[in-house]
Amino acid sequence: LSVSSKANALILFNPVMHLEPLAQRMADPEMARRITPNLHLAPGIPPAILFYGDKDPFVEGGKEFVARMKELGGRAEIHVSPDQVHGFFNRPPFLEETLWKSDEFLVSLGYLPPKPKE
Repeated sequence: LSVSSKANALILFNPVMHLEPLAQRMADPEMARRITPNLHLAPGIPPAILFYGDKDPFVEGGKEFVARMKELGGRAEIHVSPDQVHGFFNRPPFLEETLWKSDEFLVSLGYLPPKPKE
């Protein structure tokens, strides 16, 4: 109980930030609205980095998240890899690239030393 469970930073790989495209496949379509992260953003959300392929159907939700976070005064960045689909980061060279960018993000927040190891 002495350790907070609140995240200090978010590293998100292909997150589904807007669930409306999935609403028709849900037993309760209204649930999509209720659990859509982009509809519940508020000041104080931790800094975030998001990774997508440009052919991922959820990339627009990520762009919306980043824009909304900036409006709220938060920090969020998005990295979109060309010609890639959902889950692209699970194989080289994208695995290494996204992990390197994740390290750089954590360095910028002071959570890792200045030089990530190769």
